[in-house]
Amino acid sequence: MSTAKESKQELYLTPEEEEVFWNIIQNDDKISSDEVKGLLIGEFNL
Repeated sequence: MSTAKESKQELYLTPEEEEVFWNIIQNDDKISSDEVKGLLIGEFNL
């Protein structure tokens, strides 16, 4: 049986990814769920 602790993953952002996230947060930009998904899987094209 798998526990939540066993499936935990560490997430690391590249400087470019971090900049994209901070720009979205600081500008209070609205983005679609597809854009969020892309950001989370590393396919950001904003």
